[in-house]
Amino acid sequence: MLITKRNCFSIRKSKLIKCPLILLFINLLATISFSNQISASGLQVTPVTLTFTAQQKAAGIWLSNNGKDLIQVQVRTFIWQQKNLGNQLTPTRDIIISPPMIKLLPNEQQLIRVIRNNNLLGSQEQAYRLSINEIPLPQKNSSHLRLVLHYSLPIFIQPLNMPPPSTLLEWQIKKFQSQSYLVVHNRGNTHAQLSDIRLINCRGKTTVINSGLLGYVLPQSTMQWNIKLTDLCSAPNNQIKVMINGERQSYPL
Repeated sequence: MLITKRNCFSIRKSKLIKCPLILLFINLLATISFSNQISASGLQVTPVTLTFTAQQKAAGIWLSNNGKDLIQVQVRTFIWQQKNLGNQLTPTRDIIISPPMIKLLPNEQQLIRVIRNNNLLGSQEQAYRLSINEIPLPQKNSSHLRLVLHYSLPIFIQPLNMPPPSTLLEWQIKKFQSQSYLVVHNRGNTHAQLSDIRLINCRGKTTVINSGLLGYVLPQSTMQWNIKLTDLCSAPNNQIKVMINGERQSYPL
């Protein structure tokens, strides 16, 4: 039996869609009574983000098998865009992967070359996603339940004539049908990685919106997230504190 475990995204019809982890949990409960053993893949990836400077032509990632079974891995590349408040992926040859398909024995590791295949020109960074999929191999024991992994790694490439990278973010809280949404627009020329977000209202009450990674806003793009929010004062009497690309910043809201 096979269950696919995806860490944050799945690719369907060239779009990046959030994974239904609850369905994974339900499927696991439904099949566990028919399985004698459950194991997870030992696939590990490092680093988990790549940034190419304007002159850089290639980089590398390490794939490791820390498990007890042979695994097979496929690596593909996609242009990453954000449209209509969502993520979209389109297959591309802008980045070449060598080798694109490998098998790893237990405790084996392999360097994968990530090669830039164009000379981008422009004023803003181009974003890509590196899709790393474990391909299921035939199983000797059909009652053995095994989780396979999917990684979706961000890759950022700076064009040759790009000005110094900067983010210029605009923040807004919108309400729709009793739901609250955090809307972030990035007018800068580089991505904004958002994490550890806290909102402080005019009375000093702090609401933790997200203590870990919330997501990315690509240059000249807008994203929104559903949040739980109470006791919000009228704008701009609130303050939002956030880690942006690893640096703590604050904005009126």
